[in-house]
Amino acid sequence: MVKQYRGVFIIIGLAVAFAAWAVFGPAQRDWAALLAGIFGLIAAVSAFLTWSGAPTWIEGRERLLSIVGWSICAAAVAGGIGVLVLAGAAAIDIMQPVLLTATVVGMSGYMTTRLPTMLSQVARSRAEVAAAKAPAARRAEFDGIREGLAAPVAVLRGLPFLLQIAGPWVVALAGGAFALLTWPHPTGHDPNGALARILGLLLLVVIGLYVVLPSVLVAWVRWTVEGRTPRWIVATPDRATFGFAWRIWISLTFLGVLDRTVTTPLTNLVGSSAPQFSAIAGTLATWGVEVLAVMLFSSLALLLPAIALGDKHFDRSAATVRGRKMWPGLPLGMALSIVPFPLAAWLVSWVVTAGSKPAAPQMPSVHHALTLSDAVVLIVWLLVILATLASGLSFLTRAYQAAKDRAD
Repeated sequence: MVKQYRGVFIIIGLAVAFAAWAVFGPAQRDWAALLAGIFGLIAAVSAFLTWSGAPTWIEGRERLLSIVGWSICAAAVAGGIGVLVLAGAAAIDIMQPVLLTATVVGMSGYMTTRLPTMLSQVARSRAEVAAAKAPAARRAEFDGIREGLAAPVAVLRGLPFLLQIAGPWVVALAGGAFALLTWPHPTGHDPNGALARILGLLLLVVIGLYVVLPSVLVAWVRWTVEGRTPRWIVATPDRATFGFAWRIWISLTFLGVLDRTVTTPLTNLVGSSAPQFSAIAGTLATWGVEVLAVMLFSSLALLLPAIALGDKHFDRSAATVRGRKMWPGLPLGMALSIVPFPLAAWLVSWVVTAGSKPAAPQMPSVHHALTLSDAVVLIVWLLVILATLASGLSFLTRAYQAAKDRAD
């Protein structure tokens, strides 16, 4: 029995370690508590799915679990917004712990809705792990380096389609943010106006990250594989969009933790050693840590094209096991596919600004008022980010097709 629950005990150990970090490390308390909560949820779900009585308990309760789970997610969103509204001027100080708490609660709701699916995946994962233990030759026809270099070229060739499905959304989001930041407000202290402005910007960020971005990426995969175009010209959300959305949520949370715990200390260390290179050191440190994280999870990321194409047979276990057999080409190609666009944009910005910090939109103040050029800069950087993600997803789609061909 101990062997059966060995993985659960390991996850519980991680949850306890991060909980201790939250208690004894005040500087990182919020993020450590978030990780403790996430690993605690994962341990609880893993223990339940390992329990022999789980299939009997779940059978016949699928609809109930879906209703309860989505209700918890809705309560997390509504509760987080409600607390910030009731807090008034103090909302800015408590925003981070409120958002992190809502993240853990919302994740527990989503895991509740996924219990029936995860139960079926457990059985398939055992078969995948057994197959992984059998000796098998590496896939010679998939060249990760070549595919990684080809992915940005594929995005450039498909740029008109990418602008078609994403351009109007990018302009609308950038315009909304620009309007909120430049909207006239009374002079003097105006806490309610500042709170409304922050909540408006937060709403735009949520819509952009968890509705628009996944919709565009799903439409991009379908076009590259099947030649399918969106019904309404621009990308619109559907069921697959939400499969992408919660994974973006988890990824950004994980990258945020890395930024607080790894990137920031590393940047400070490099900056103190060579102050004249502090700006470029900070950028390179951030990119380096994030690229390494993406490379580490490249196998699991093979699930994204399968979700966009509605392939229910290629599950998490298949992605992890088959993707691992494509290393080291898979993570190296993944890095090559996502680096070119931000690197080129950063170099152009560096040259244009004569080696100073790249221009970016600023909050309006007495010394700086937003102009139309700031809005253009924001739109360009949003398109660069979108092209980067589309390039990475193009590479993952080719890797997914190679892994699936091998399985077939």
